[in-house]
Amino acid sequence: MSESNNKPPSESSTPPTIASSSPPQEEEEEEKQEWEIQLLASKKAGDTAFQSSNFTVAIQHYTSALSLDPSHYILYSNRSAAYLSNHEKSRALTDAKECIRLNPTWPKGYNRAGAAMLSLGRYGAAREMYQEALTLDGGKNAVAKKGVAMCWEEERRVKVREMELVKQRQQQQEEEERKMKEEQKKEEEKKKEEEKDSTEDDLLDDFFNEVEETNTTTTTATPEPTPTTPE
Repeated sequence: MSESNNKPPSESSTPPTIASSSPPQEEEEEEKQEWEIQLLASKKAGDTAFQSSNFTVAIQHYTSALSLDPSHYILYSNRSAAYLSNHEKSRALTDAKECIRLNPTWPKGYNRAGAAMLSLGRYGAAREMYQEALTLDGGKNAVAKKGVAMCWEEERRVKVREMELVKQRQQQQEEEERKMKEEQKKEEEKKKEEEKDSTEDDLLDDFFNEVEETNTTTTTATPEPTPTTPE
């Protein structure tokens, strides 16, 4: 073999050309960062709108963020609060329940559910939600404590109101019975008067009939004088 065949390639030799492209993992990370940026931007816009009491716009932004990450339990919590502030109570409860489903150990989700149920007048169920939040938070959750107290107060008011309604119904019933008795009494008195008038009329009729019969008898018993012929 010749020496030229045994020489290593020179330093000036051009290495093989490699196509410049990002690895698939890097592309996925870039895409992930992009949707995360969009999600955070929508969430921030929703928070700003909520703080400005523009609840409809806040709901729209939270919904856009959830379309990027449907498992984001905090977004459900925030949208629940926006729904409730916008007087959409049932939707607020639906989002609160979804928040709890996604993260059952997060106390705030139960606070959201409690607030929605309280607004719907479901005081017993709301109290249970707030008590669950207290259990998860070691009894330190100020919002849950206030919620439990509000539920007890509303339940007390409902009972007082129910008692008042029962009393009112009883009074109405008694008043109706009193009026009915008065009407019956008036009817009876009227009937007695009519019977009395009828009896008096009958007596008068009898009296006049007797007088008429007497006159007739007298007239019949008295003969007319017979004219005498002079002798």
